[in-house]
Amino acid sequence: MYNDAERNSNIPGTPDSTEKTYFPYEQVILSEWMALSAGWTIPSESEIVVEYLEREGWCTSDEIEDMLLGFDVRALVFAAAEVLHREGELKSSGLPVGTLSSPTIYLHSTGAFNQVYVVTLPAPFSSCTSQDLQILARLPKLGRNCIPPSKIDSVVATMTFARQCRGLPVPRIFAWNAHYDINHNPVGSPYILMEFVSGVSLEDYWTRLCSQPRSSNQERKKEAIIAACAQFHARLCEPLILHPRNDHMLGSLYFDWLQVDRNSQDMADPECYRMGPLAPGFDALRKRQCYSSQLDPVGPAEDLRTLWRTCLRKELETIKKIGLGMPRKTSGHGDYGAFAEGGRKEMEPEGGRHHMDELAKSLSVGMGNLVERTLSTSSGIDVSLLRPCLSMDDWAFRNIIIDPSTLTIRAVVDWDDVYVLPFLLSGRYPEDLCPTHGDSASGVNTSDQSDDWDFIPKDEEMLVMPFPLPDVLKKGCSISPEPGKTESHEHILGWLQLNERIECTIWRGVYREKMAALDPRFSFGIIVEVGDAAELQFWEFWEISQEAMKVQRLLLYGWRKWVDYSRFIEGYTEGHTKLSNSLLEYH
Repeated sequence: MYNDAERNSNIPGTPDSTEKTYFPYEQVILSEWMALSAGWTIPSESEIVVEYLEREGWCTSDEIEDMLLGFDVRALVFAAAEVLHREGELKSSGLPVGTLSSPTIYLHSTGAFNQVYVVTLPAPFSSCTSQDLQILARLPKLGRNCIPPSKIDSVVATMTFARQCRGLPVPRIFAWNAHYDINHNPVGSPYILMEFVSGVSLEDYWTRLCSQPRSSNQERKKEAIIAACAQFHARLCEPLILHPRNDHMLGSLYFDWLQVDRNSQDMADPECYRMGPLAPGFDALRKRQCYSSQLDPVGPAEDLRTLWRTCLRKELETIKKIGLGMPRKTSGHGDYGAFAEGGRKEMEPEGGRHHMDELAKSLSVGMGNLVERTLSTSSGIDVSLLRPCLSMDDWAFRNIIIDPSTLTIRAVVDWDDVYVLPFLLSGRYPEDLCPTHGDSASGVNTSDQSDDWDFIPKDEEMLVMPFPLPDVLKKGCSISPEPGKTESHEHILGWLQLNERIECTIWRGVYREKMAALDPRFSFGIIVEVGDAAELQFWEFWEISQEAMKVQRLLLYGWRKWVDYSRFIEGYTEGHTKLSNSLLEYH
């Protein structure tokens, strides 16, 4: 655990403790925005996307269409300029927004669920600086009305809390608007305006490191990166301290506006935040909207038992109401929004309606047993493992910005999948240490995903390469092999994938060691009875946590995910369980 003196020193790149506290606000731009920005030269959304695709070296009509979100670019640029004016950057010029040089905007990056734009205001906007001013605008890619306003509100509150109350490296949030309706938001899409953080993507940096010939210097850099990630992870898992009424609650963070007003907008005060209903991440929202299975708000809950049982009850009510029909999928990023606006479209599932009804009954019973037996197991563990903390469900290098000269974390930028859950659910490795290109043991690929959990990688037993480096990968060799010495693509790919699995197995071990050194709860272990034969096995914290994470994933995503994992769930239908109800020994 950390004391206050150690808090910021453990995470290089965290906000300065002397930084002025600030108050992010839900923005409604001036009604005269169109007239005030009439003199600006602003590109269209399609021009911005084409420029990005050409810059990245790939551009097709399908790619352009998939990346068009349908928002008003001019309104977004004006919103960014207005924020900087409000923050005092432009007030000293004595000139209103819209009277100086045209701002510029370009697409910075695109992911599965968000696109990030950079708005730059030329130096003449401000008389007190000779530098251009930049701000990031983050817009979701999901279909229209897929994201409830409360979700955006929760993301902003969580990021502000992490930065202001925990001192974690999180971009400063200036303003946001959570609505699609142009009457409330002329941009026509939810957006978050935040600080531009310089640096490089850890995903890109790590990929370059792994593509270089192995050396002691390269390995030292990797270990420094693993250490920085472990430090951030451990800080995230510190027990949450809010107002006493919220200290032991589970769900998602929101602003407590009454306390904000009382505290003169001091966002470093934990009492400015409250616990509210669990706000599912964008992937869960998308899948649920696709299958018309939106989960009614759940939480805040006083413990994991209440949270899971409520999620299960509401999911079973949904299944009873709509069944397990499968919707048709159309094309483009707006697929899922179409179901909300146009109604639920079904096709007859394989095996007929009777088969789906039987499957629904089987999955319902199995999930009920799985929840209860996992809860029974967790009820006997040390109480410190049940303390609420921030739990990040999308822990990946692509969301981390680092300083390449010091290898310190400058910012973690994606907080869409952060919840307040028990420490028990914190046993997640960075996604980049969990390769998903195949199981070296079986290589089986079926439609059922019961053996495929992205947060539970299988350790590679062979920690040295069993066959030599392919000729085409040797330094100085030509990509085209000599006549008579051809190597199949399968051989080369197999070598690369096995090498990655070996490396990731080693680095996961290093990650576990560093996490245990930072927080002794990560070294917790128990002896359990496994299977029908009641065989005794020692389970480390990571194994205990990952069993609970399976249940959390299934409940968060809903019944369609249950279908994907039907073989796993049906294993609990008749009382069979991997874990016994009794824990025999603690360590």
